[in-house]
Amino acid sequence: MQSEATQEKAKNSKHQVGYFERLATHVRDLRDTPPDVFEDVSLTDWSNLSWDQVNRPYKVDKWAEGKKKWEEEHGERMGVKEGWKHFNKSFHQLFIKDVPKEKQQARSAIWNNLMSMDIHGAGEALEELVQ
Repeated sequence: MQSEATQEKAKNSKHQVGYFERLATHVRDLRDTPPDVFEDVSLTDWSNLSWDQVNRPYKVDKWAEGKKKWEEEHGERMGVKEGWKHFNKSFHQLFIKDVPKEKQQARSAIWNNLMSMDIHGAGEALEELVQ
């Protein structure tokens, strides 16, 4: 009788709250609390962190000509808001350009300069085409 009760309990344990089983085709998950899938990193000791562990951030050494010109005119560093204005203006220019037309003009300039033996002008036109 004892073994029948144990077998019955083991048989029904698959249907008890808290049961979890991963099978080949599906998962039986009867847990009443969701699994904790987040790692708690709230107590990070940032004093032990070094640049060798995370790598240094990207450093910009080459600035846009417009930024340099603005800073020379105003005698101070360009502010973040002003920098975003310049960036947005330049970015907008990409969408209003007629790229196929500009490429064709650059190709024509290359051929015209080559035909007139203007090597310097052909180089500039080729540079414009690459951009």
